[in-house]
Amino acid sequence: MKLRNMEELASKKVLDKFYQEYVIEVEPQHKFKCKVCGKLFKGADFVRKHIEYKHHDTVEAITKFFNSYVLYFQPHHPNDPIQQLH
Repeated sequence: MKLRNMEELASKKVLDKFYQEYVIEVEPQHKFKCKVCGKLFKGADFVRKHIEYKHHDTVEAITKFFNSYVLYFQPHHPNDPIQQLH
């Protein structure tokens, strides 16, 4: 698997976890609620779509933070110790 695909897979896992945390099931009504704004929906998939479109800034901030973290610890061009000696 290429590095880019691994980064995308890891990013997808982080977003999936984010969506799981921000979708709240309301037991007696069998509905689902958006944790950001409190709006009720019939299904968890609808809440996920709602978060993607209405709270895109929150999703973008999570993605940006994750990508910064990944790129910080996995630089594209590691320093070559032999070149540093010259």
